[in-house]
Amino acid sequence: MEITLQWEINGQPAQQTITDLDVADQPVCLGRSRSCQVVVVDPNSSVSRRHAEVFVQDHDFYLRNLSQHSVTYVNGRRLDHNQTAPLKSGYLVRLGRVTLQVGYRPPETNGKFMINCPHPGCDRLVNPALDQCPWDGTVLFWEN
Repeated sequence: MEITLQWEINGQPAQQTITDLDVADQPVCLGRSRSCQVVVVDPNSSVSRRHAEVFVQDHDFYLRNLSQHSVTYVNGRRLDHNQTAPLKSGYLVRLGRVTLQVGYRPPETNGKFMINCPHPGCDRLVNPALDQCPWDGTVLFWEN
């Protein structure tokens, strides 16, 4: 099982994939520090050096806020220092001023970034480059 984090800084896209094997021994750290496994280059320094960590518990991914001073949100919910939240496909994670989108990529998708279809009642995995649900043609509206 793996998740993909996608973000953009000053128009430059970035992406990193985290697998459950990556977090088997210890959590994966996200932050500005080069010692982090996911380095988020932030010219505004709104992302802490060691801002958050991703870990697996009971076969699900979670994010823990490590920052005491910078804000951390998971899908609109603010996390206090050391607080955790589940990471699901399609969730938005905000570290300081940087927003990352979480995607789940099962093996059968041939490496495409997939998130849950946002229209009510669907929740199937879909490529966010689409503008219509491939199952019923519903027009998809993606949050920015």
